[in-house]
Formats: sequence, C-alpha cells, structure tokens
Amino acid sequence: MELLAATYAIKAFTKSLSNVHVLIQMDNTSAIAYVNKMGGAKQGVLAKHARSLWEWCLARKITLRAEHIPGRLNVIADVESRAKPDAAGWKLDAFTVDLFANRNNTQLERFYSYLPDPLAEQYNALVQPWREECLCLPPFQLDQQMSEEDKPRRSNFVDHMPSVPSAGMVLPPTTVANRQSSFASSLQQPGVRPTGEQTSNDRQQLPASSRMETLREHLSSEGISKEATDILLSAQRSSTNAQYKSCWAKWCRWSRQRQIDPFCPAVSDLVHFLTELFEQGKQYSTITTYRSAISSTVPPLDGSPLGQHKIVCSFMRGVFNNRPPKPHYSGTWEVSLVTNLFEKWPDNSNLDIKRLSRKCAMLLALSSAK
Repeated sequence: MELLAATYAIKAFTKSLSNVHVLIQMDNTSAIAYVNKMGGAKQGVLAKHARSLWEWCLARKITLRAEHIPGRLNVIADVESRAKPDAAGWKLDAFTVDLFANRNNTQLERFYSYLPDPLAEQYNALVQPWREECLCLPPFQLDQQMSEEDKPRRSNFVDHMPSVPSAGMVLPPTTVANRQSSFASSLQQPGVRPTGEQTSNDRQQLPASSRMETLREHLSSEGISKEATDILLSAQRSSTNAQYKSCWAKWCRWSRQRQIDPFCPAVSDLVHFLTELFEQGKQYSTITTYRSAISSTVPPLDGSPLGQHKIVCSFMRGVFNNRPPKPHYSGTWEVSLVTNLFEKWPDNSNLDIKRLSRKCAMLLALSSAK
C-alpha cells in the first residue's frame, strides 16, 4: 500500500518534469528497499509496483531515492492513508468528464479531482473551462457556493440531482449522499486544511486585515448576537489586542501573497510563516507572540487551538533551543556594596544635601525593584 501511494504521489507531482532527482520519505522499510533496489528477488506485488514506477521514471530521466521517516512524524500521510474509499454503485456513459471526483468514486474514465492526482485530467474544476458534456456532482457545500459568474457554464453539464425521469436515470438518494460524503471526507481529513487554489467566491470572502473585525464577523456567522460578541471580544485586554493587531496584519499580507485563506490555514502554513520570522532574526518571544495572535483568531483545528498543534509546539521548542531568550537584564551588581556604604555614612541629619539626595534616590530604586 505504501509503495502504491508513493507511485501515485510521484506520478502526480512530476508528470510534467524530467531530468530531476526525487527524494521520497516513507515509514515502511520494505517499500523503501524495493524503491532503492529497483525491485526485489521475489516477483510479487511490491516488485511489480517498483518495476512499473522505475520504468515510468526512467522514461522521463527521473531518478529516485527513498529514506525512512518515523511514523510519529508522518502524521498527515498516515491520516490520509486511513481514508475509506466509497465507490458509487452506478456508471454513466452519456458524458465525457466527471468534474468533482477522485480515483475511488469517479463515474467516468476522465475526471477532475480536487487535489493533484496522477489519474486525473485536471484538478480543481472550479478554475477549469467547462466546454464539454460534463457530469457535475459537487459536494453540497461547493454547490451552494457556486458564484453568479459560473451560471453560463450550466448549459453544458448535468446538475447533481436530475429533476426529470426522461433523463434516463434518477439517482437514488443514498447514492448521492454517499458520493457527497466521500468527496467531502477527502477534503476534510483530521488535522488537514486544504491549501492552494481557491475559488473566486472564496477569495471574495477572505477576512479583513483587522483582527477584531475578523473575529466579529466570525462570531456573527456562528449566530452569536452583537451584544454577546462585544462581551466575548472584551475577554482580552486592549493592550493584548493592540499587540496582536500588527501580528495579524503581517500574517494576512503573507497569506494573501501565497493565495492562502488567513482565517483557515493549514498547520504547514503557520509553520512556514513562523520559519520566515525565525530566518529574519526574530527572537523567541516575538515568534511566540505571532503564534498566539494567529492561534487566538483562527478557528480551532481538531478541537484544539492551531498554535497548540503538536507540530507547532515542536517547532517552537526548536526555536527555543536554537535561539534561547535573552535575559531581561544584561548584567547584575551586588546590592550590599551600596548598603554597606550607607552604614558608614553619618546620620541623615548630618549629611549634606548631595549625599542625602543620592541616598534617597537609591533607596527608592531598591524598594521599587527598578
């Protein structure tokens, strides 16, 4: 299974490349051995997949090397590998391309996938031209978000719920529901938020740069009243909000330059942003402030704040080890030197105004810990 997944990944991301070297990390030692040795002694399934992969790569002058990655670090790939395929139980021949599908549930030989797939003709159907007889079975949330500018395209495709029996086939409700849930689950795996291309509707709905405005809009979309929103937003002090404001604005600029929704980032997006801050020479405390500003604004991921994700926490420990916080004071001095000197001085009534003023200023500084 791991070798087959590696084959799909390599074919998907290098099908337009040549004369390159590819490093692939896997947590299965048998698959690693078959890749590095270009096959194996036994003519089994692994040898068949390895031979097929190497033939495909050598035809494009692509070389491969596999190395081991511990399973505890291979979190995202491990989650994706546990997704259960749900093939629909029907097939259509009247159309040429299935717009919203994957290799497990496509109803036609040609299909568009949401993410890059070696078997897909294109990916992200919302940015592709629909000039053929298209089968359109989008998940419900995408169907609701189709913008006005997409309406002219509807002349050449069949929508996801046929309304007339003469269409030749009326899909059972359970089939449509299974198709929708299968596609939706492929987009919403635990711990992963899709990144990359966004629809025009998504880009129009990106949150404003103002952090407080973003929070207010989000709470309003959750059905929370204005009065309750005001109370919730007052949970943080004004000084904290002022500190987070500039951090959030910089995060928004960084995200939009990369076509990322700043209000719904993936874990990798946050880590890459914090890495750039580290490379710019930011101190640990500054990077922590950026992490807190983003984590307290974006929605939780898998029920926990984004900044508390174990990958983010490990990254912050690495920042701490590579660039430990500097002490608040650059040096210290022995207080007893001053107090011993004061003991040698005469009573305050016998001190001149200069020494009395210095003694008073020093005692005030010591008592206020400044």
